[in-house]
Amino acid sequence: MKLSMLYSALRALYWFLTSGCEKLDQNTRNNRFKTCLKCDMLQCSMRCQLCGCWVRIKTWLPKESCPIKLWVNTK
Repeated sequence: MKLSMLYSALRALYWFLTSGCEKLDQNTRNNRFKTCLKCDMLQCSMRCQLCGCWVRIKTWLPKESCPIKLWVNTK
């Protein structure tokens, strides 16, 4: 695992925990996830080739965004 990927995962965990474990509503999350499913950067393991994130998790988090700006954070 790259150091930048580890940093990104720890940052996302920090924001998730300090927000009171806030998640997006189902509709917004589904729209993000559908966008990821169409992206060429998505691996069959459901990880983004660019940032290394597990998109099934990342798409739930309000402070996260796509590395190529296909969807952006809501906070």
